[in-house]
Amino acid sequence: MSNLPEQDRPKMEPDTPEQPGNQLDSLINEDGEDLNSEFQNSTIFSKPVYKDKRPATNKTVRNIIVSFAVLVVLVAALFLVVKFIPDAGDDASSDTVGQILLTEVSVDDISRITIKNVYDNFILYPEQDSQASDTGRDWYIEGVDKNLIDTYSTLSTVQRAAKVYAVRTMGETDADYGLDNPLTVINVECIDSQNSYTLSIGNVAPDNSGSYAKISTDDKVYLLDTSTVGNFNVDRTHFADINMVSPIEKTDANSQYFDVNNKLVKFDYVTFEGTNFPQRMKFIPNPYNTMVPYFLVEPVKQNVTEETFSNVLSVVASGLIADGAYVLHPTADQIKEYKLDKPEAVITFKVGEQTVVIKASKAENSYYAAMVNDVPVIYKLSTSSLGFAESKPVDFFSPVVLMEDITTVDNLRVKSGNQDITFKLTHKTADDSTSILEVRSGDIPVNADQFRNFYLHLLTISPMEFKTEPPSGEHVATITVTLTDTSREPIVLDFYRYSDRRYLITTNGNTLGLVTSAKIDKILTYAQNLINGLEVPDPTMTAD
Repeated sequence: MSNLPEQDRPKMEPDTPEQPGNQLDSLINEDGEDLNSEFQNSTIFSKPVYKDKRPATNKTVRNIIVSFAVLVVLVAALFLVVKFIPDAGDDASSDTVGQILLTEVSVDDISRITIKNVYDNFILYPEQDSQASDTGRDWYIEGVDKNLIDTYSTLSTVQRAAKVYAVRTMGETDADYGLDNPLTVINVECIDSQNSYTLSIGNVAPDNSGSYAKISTDDKVYLLDTSTVGNFNVDRTHFADINMVSPIEKTDANSQYFDVNNKLVKFDYVTFEGTNFPQRMKFIPNPYNTMVPYFLVEPVKQNVTEETFSNVLSVVASGLIADGAYVLHPTADQIKEYKLDKPEAVITFKVGEQTVVIKASKAENSYYAAMVNDVPVIYKLSTSSLGFAESKPVDFFSPVVLMEDITTVDNLRVKSGNQDITFKLTHKTADDSTSILEVRSGDIPVNADQFRNFYLHLLTISPMEFKTEPPSGEHVATITVTLTDTSREPIVLDFYRYSDRRYLITTNGNTLGLVTSAKIDKILTYAQNLINGLEVPDPTMTAD
């Protein structure tokens, strides 16, 4: 409800149609006053101005073309639906949607299966074997070494050929279904020839629900689901035994290579060669220290990280399973095609009387083409299965430089500039079987506890970055550790200036990596402290 005074409201107009004309002519109040003057300058009651629309010829033509195109697509789709996907009321397909048994024969009755498809053409045949599957027969492929075949895989295909289902009946044979020139043909021969049949598979249905097929026992066209078609749309490599390397098993002859848990932990040697390895890498069990069980002897001598090398040894300890096969019985040209005539990696494992040689080259993203020993198969192997096939020596280096127990040390020499100090260690056993350590430097007795602290500092030397290039900077110091076991050569640590804050360390002439110069300088000072009877801080209680 308005709050305006009643007399200010305009009078209601009669219920008669308004005549055309200027509405301002009727703006007279009840006192007869002309209100037009109040609205002369107003635009509220002005006639709207309409602009003429531009011709829409182009847009109209475009809409007609688009509509016609959509109509053509709809008509084509309707034709495909009517033509290839039968209606539920169609006499040819009524009550036939679902599981339609096309054929069923006994696996024992099948004597031979020939499969022809766009990938291959091969024949499956059985052989009697008392150790075989439930049927007592193993299935193989003509022309392929039996040892290369996974007989569980071949039996699975035979079982699927023995009983075939369709999901829909399509009608009479028609070239539009692709059955005049089928993509796949499965010919099943039975001992009882009346059970033999041929299954032909043609085009894929427009809705991708399967493929059209025809069986020789009738004239109808059926729709097979994609999984059924996939069972036969394979080549002979689908049946390859992909157990590429079997685990080495413990025997009386090789028991020394296994631990108490029957796990393979030792070997004679493992070598890495090939184009990825300009210098051969050779690993052996560590002859010096059981705390680090593996040792690199070529191209340099270094302790090896156990966890890293265990991944290598697992190939023969746990076995190696490929992801598939590229070629069975490859020719020389095929071996060259997969670059296995000059492989990128050749990894050899020697364990007792057994030798395993793996050759590998990159075939595609994330996969190697690989061969093992003289097995005539080019396997498809994921790069993660041979994650070490492109490794460098530094990838195996152990960060531990010195790990010998102090009880195994006979003497220790520290030489740097004018400093040349040798500590002679004597190990005794007390009546209560406790160890007694005596240390002297020439005629000077050295506090054994302080020397233990010094030796602990040596044990904490560890490279912050691995290197392999030979030293080129100034020689700073040499620390030589001679062991009580005279069959072992002394451990010689040399330090060379690499930068203002880094020394390059070598072990027995082999470059290992970079260490902080401050740490080594402290160790040299601590050696002098021992001679002077000064304290050497316990490294477990202080930080460098």
